[in-house]
Amino acid sequence: MNDAQGWPFLIGAGRRHEYRTLIAPAFLVAASEYGILDRHAGRTPEGETRVVQIRSTNQPLWMAYATHIVTAADVPDPRDEHSRPLQVLTGFVCDAPIERPDPGDLAVAHDTAMPVYRRYLQDEDRFGVLASEAFPLRSVLRPAVAPATAPAPRPRRPDISRRTLTVLALAAALLAAAVTALLVTLSGGSPQPACTPPPAVAGPSPTCD
Repeated sequence: MNDAQGWPFLIGAGRRHEYRTLIAPAFLVAASEYGILDRHAGRTPEGETRVVQIRSTNQPLWMAYATHIVTAADVPDPRDEHSRPLQVLTGFVCDAPIERPDPGDLAVAHDTAMPVYRRYLQDEDRFGVLASEAFPLRSVLRPAVAPATAPAPRPRRPDISRRTLTVLALAAALLAAAVTALLVTLSGGSPQPACTPPPAVAGPSPTCD
């Protein structure tokens, strides 16, 4: 059972204004990031469905959409001020990779978008961005891959400089000299030299006094 959700979106041009986002997922509207949609979407041949990954600051997102040429069945006089046909991009956003968009999901997004687009054309200057709510998807999705975690850095070994080693060696030498002097003091003076017997002569053996 697929319990994934999608959020409808709409990007369209007015009779006097260029393309911009008119419907966006509620969480993008709340974060003022809805402009990310029209930066990633581009017009396609009519009837062609395109899937694009969105580089969001908070989480990876994907969008599936199609371009539709507006007809008189959608709005009266479906042309801009230069007599060019109006076009809209309708689709849905989700938080998992879209492997195969379902036409039914694209139809839900399109049906949600067109009434809003008609309202936009009535007052292009004052129209804002509407927040869309999620609907259950039938599209085939792939599990999103969690980003790999970086290995913990190895603890750095203490940086002992040559000067520090010299000071430690000098301190050790001074300590050794102090211990030697202390031992001499405790023994009562300089140690007596060993008695060296004189050369052997006739008579009794010498003794040390």
